[in-house]
Amino acid sequence: MTLLRSAVFCLCAWLVSSPALAGLPAPPPCDPHVAQLRGAETAIQHGDYASAQGIVANVLRGDPTDFHAQFLASQVAVFRVDRVDEDRGVGSSPEFTTAIVGMIALAKRLDGADAACFTMQDLQRIDNTIGAEYLNRKQLGISECYLLKAYEGYRPRQANADTRTRVVDNIALNYLYQGKMGLARDYYDEAAKSNGAVARYQLSTNKPLRDSTPTPHAPTDAARLAAACAVPKPAPGKAVHKPTPPPPP
Repeated sequence: MTLLRSAVFCLCAWLVSSPALAGLPAPPPCDPHVAQLRGAETAIQHGDYASAQGIVANVLRGDPTDFHAQFLASQVAVFRVDRVDEDRGVGSSPEFTTAIVGMIALAKRLDGADAACFTMQDLQRIDNTIGAEYLNRKQLGISECYLLKAYEGYRPRQANADTRTRVVDNIALNYLYQGKMGLARDYYDEAAKSNGAVARYQLSTNKPLRDSTPTPHAPTDAARLAAACAVPKPAPGKAVHKPTPPPPP
């Protein structure tokens, strides 16, 4: 699914919309279906959801409890609905709600389990995917919750730097949509220090953002996470707009 374009700010389409950038949990070594599931991941990244669904369904027929296959199946369901909703200009459909609730249920299962085959980083990638999906649909409160959960869960010794930068970019974009320019600027500054192309582009082209005084986010991280995750339901989404292609890094 493509990223919504703000009427005010110039956005980079691939920031949260691409399945590859939203984040896929890497199959753990103890997963006996690792080769097949990597094929499904590749198919998802290329938008070939029919092939991905076929691969995942084959794995689940023989091993219905495989968590990674279940998660990929939930991604296929969400991304297929994304495509349909975008074509219809729908911000949030009942089909999307059903698909994303399934993904959230899987995240809760992993969050509450020992998950011997998975790491906390896998959970953060799932949280980032969920947050990015809600961000695409301008459901900013629930998006903020999952993106901040992903950020909180990452630690320097755990997180791939590129993946962490994507999470920070997503949070910054959320606050950009909310009009919280100081917070957006602070997160974009953080991403830019990690050589984030999206952050550099935003800071170079968005004058109101560039002229904003950064509001340090660290002192309020815990409070904002608690407040965002206390929101019981997402607000109705807005219409999906096709974005301007991103500039080269």
